[in-house]
Amino acid sequence: MGIWFMFSKISHRSLAQGVGLPAIAALLGGIVASCTPAADTTPPQLLSEGQFIPSVASTPRLTPDQYRHVIADVFGPTIDLGGRFEPDMRVDGLLAVGSSSISVTPAGMEQYDAMADAIAAQVLLDEKNRRLMVSCTPSSAAKPDDACAATFLSAAGRMLYRRPLDKDELGAYVEAANIAASKVGDFYQGLSMSLSAMLSSPQFLFRVPQVEADPNRPGQYRLDAYSRASRLSFFLWNSAPDRQLMDAAENGDLYTQTGLNKQIERMMA
Repeated sequence: MGIWFMFSKISHRSLAQGVGLPAIAALLGGIVASCTPAADTTPPQLLSEGQFIPSVASTPRLTPDQYRHVIADVFGPTIDLGGRFEPDMRVDGLLAVGSSSISVTPAGMEQYDAMADAIAAQVLLDEKNRRLMVSCTPSSAAKPDDACAATFLSAAGRMLYRRPLDKDELGAYVEAANIAASKVGDFYQGLSMSLSAMLSSPQFLFRVPQVEADPNRPGQYRLDAYSRASRLSFFLWNSAPDRQLMDAAENGDLYTQTGLNKQIERMMA
């Protein structure tokens, strides 16, 4: 649970207004550049001209605005969050920095849980919303259906976690939906409980960067494609990547300048 206590500054959608493609591309060059793992928490220090020790990368929490945007983008603008966020605090005079630099209190976690329950219920227990959100039909609405549950949870998890779920994650959520559906005798109720757990997860509430070895710079690392997509999307839209940006990450386009420019132009438009 240490992830709950790592935070950093987040850029806003408004920063991109009026900024051209070359400037955005230059900014993002720094955002997605290769890096070496930092050994400690030493702040940036100037060693000599052109050299510095980078600070440790942190893991920002979704701000209230980002949370609202992601839910609206994934599940639709009519979803009522059904809860409230803890009051923001200012750090260095900025609410956005404070919102991504404080821990989640027990009361705050209760609110996240309440919102997760409310959102999941609207998505899966409201028949009108369910027809739009669930692309499969269970063999019986009164029993578990692992195949249908996996179809929905895989698609929802990809958008909420800003990356594909790994095999163990998906298996755990499908199993949870199965157990819940068996106990309550309702497939959609069980699926709703599993979605609620996903929405309460640190993997959703925090932007967790993932790095990989950089094949072009031996001994150094780079953000993986999905982390690049997330940084780009939150920088320009203050929200999670959409399906086109996720697809660009999946097929490797974001590793090329041409692919990156194409997505920046689309998103700015």
